[in-house]
Amino acid sequence: MNNDIILSTDVSHISFISNDSHIIASSIESIVGTKYHSTKNPTGLTKVNDTRAFHINVPVFEGERKIGTLSIYWPLSKVRKNISSIVITGIVLFFIVFGISSLILIYAYKLNKKNTRIAYYDDLTNIPNKLFLTKVLDEHLKNSHDRVALLLINCSNFKLINTTYGFEYGDLLLKRIATRLQKSLKPDEQLYHFTADRFAIIVKDYASKADLYLKANRMLSIFNNLLSNEQDRESLTAQIGIVEITEKHESADSILKEASLALTHHQDQTSIYFYQDDLARVIRREEIILQTLRRVIRREDTQSFFLYFQPKIHLERKNIVGFEALARLNSDSLDPSFVSPTEFISIAEKNYIIYDLGLIIIEHACHFHYQLVERGYAEARVAINISGLQLLRDEFEEDLIKIIATTGANPNYIVLEITESVLINNFERINDKLERLKSFGLSIDLDDFGTGFSSFSSIAELNIDRVKLDQTFINNITRIDDSTALASNLIAMCHKVGLEVIAEGVENEAQLGYLERHKCDIIQGYFFSKPLSVEDALIYIDRN
Repeated sequence: MNNDIILSTDVSHISFISNDSHIIASSIESIVGTKYHSTKNPTGLTKVNDTRAFHINVPVFEGERKIGTLSIYWPLSKVRKNISSIVITGIVLFFIVFGISSLILIYAYKLNKKNTRIAYYDDLTNIPNKLFLTKVLDEHLKNSHDRVALLLINCSNFKLINTTYGFEYGDLLLKRIATRLQKSLKPDEQLYHFTADRFAIIVKDYASKADLYLKANRMLSIFNNLLSNEQDRESLTAQIGIVEITEKHESADSILKEASLALTHHQDQTSIYFYQDDLARVIRREEIILQTLRRVIRREDTQSFFLYFQPKIHLERKNIVGFEALARLNSDSLDPSFVSPTEFISIAEKNYIIYDLGLIIIEHACHFHYQLVERGYAEARVAINISGLQLLRDEFEEDLIKIIATTGANPNYIVLEITESVLINNFERINDKLERLKSFGLSIDLDDFGTGFSSFSSIAELNIDRVKLDQTFINNITRIDDSTALASNLIAMCHKVGLEVIAEGVENEAQLGYLERHKCDIIQGYFFSKPLSVEDALIYIDRN
C-alpha cells in the first residue's frame, strides 16, 4: 500500500469511523498532511511518533471515488492496560460468582438434607418413617428378586398407657421400644416407625417361615421387661403381622395392607400372624356385608335385611305371650347368602353403624307389634335386643319413643332386652336410663342371665321386669342330676326379688318338665317353634 496523505478535514466525507477507538491525535486537523508508515495489511502493528500502536486502515470514498484512507490507531500500552483490566475483572467476577454459587449449593444441600430428614424420619424415635418404608419396598419390587418379608409390630393398649401415665411417658416408652428393637436387628435389617404405635422391619434372605416365626418371637420378648410394674407389663402387649413379599405384590401399599390385615383379622389368640390368601376372601365377605348394611340403613335395600320372630309361651297358661325379634341378613352377593346375626352385628359394631342399624330393627319390630294389635293381639309383647352402644347414646330415648309413636305401637308391650355385660362398668348410668325408659311404659328383660353379673343384691336394685336364663343352664338340665342343676336356684332367687323368669333354648320334653317343676314363667325354643317370618308368626298366633 502506498503512503497516502489525509488531505481533507471534511469529516462528512468519512464513510466509516469507530466510536470505541482511540485515534492518535487530539483532532483530525492535527494529522492532516501527516505521512504515516503502513504495512501491506490494512490492520496490524506500526509506529506513530515512536509509539507502538495497533492500527486499522479504512478507505474513504465520496460516491464511488476513493479520496483517501483513514488510519485509526490504538497505543499498545492502553491495549495491554485494557486487557489486564478485563482479565482482572473477569477473575474477580469468576471468584465472586463461584463463591456465591458455592454458598447457594451448600445451603441447598443442607436444606435438602434437612427436608429429607423431615420427610423420611420420625421426629420422636429418629428412625425412618412410613414414607421411607414405602419407598424402600417400591424399590425392592422394581429391582430385587431376593427373598424378603415384612414384619409389622403392633403395640397394644397404648391409648390406655397414655391415659394412665400421660403422653410424655408414652413417648418415652416408644423411644425405648425403638431402641431395643434396633439393637436386636442384623446389620442389613432396618427398623421403621410405621404409625404412632406400630413399627416395621424388613427381613432379607431368610430360610423359611420358621425363621420368621422365631425372629418375631424374639421381637415379642422385648416387650416383656419394658415396664417395671407387673400389672403394667400385662397391659402392654404386642402382635406381629408377617407378609412374605412375592411377585404377586404390585406395590408397597399392597404389602402394607396385607400386613395390617394379618393383624386386624386374625382368627386365633396367638400374637404372630402370617398373612394368608384366604384372608382376602374373608375381608371381601366383610366388605360385602358392610356395604349391604349401609344400603339398608340408607333405605336403598329393603329386601336383604328383615326380622324373624320366635314365640314365647307362658308355661302355666300355655298361651303365647309375645315374640322375640331376631335380625336376619341375606346377600345375593355371598354364597351362602345367609349371614348369621353374630357375624353382621359384629361388623356393624366394628364399623360404628350398630346404632343406626338398631333403629331399623326397632322400627321393624314396632311395625310387627302394630300388626298384632290390628289382628286383636294387643297384649302380645315384642322383645327387641338392645346393645350397650345403643343404650348409652344420649339420643336413644328420644329416637325410640319417636319410632314407637310413628309406627303406632303400644309402648306398654314393647320389651327391651339388654345383656348382663353392659352393666359391669356402667351400672348406675344404665340403671338410671332404664328407669326413664320404664316411665314411658316399656318393660326391660335382662338377657343371658347368670353369665357375668353375679350380685343378686344389685339385680334387685336394677330397673328390670324379667330375666332370661342363659341357654347354658338349660342345656345342663339333661346332663346333670336334677338336684344339682343351678337353673332351679336361679329361678327361685329371681322370684324372691319379684322378677319373672324366661328360659330360652328349650328343645326337648325333659327340659320342659324340669322348668315346669321349678315354676319357670315363660319359655321359648325350638321345642315349640323356630324363629318365624312375619307372615308365619301371624299364622302361628292365629292357630294357637
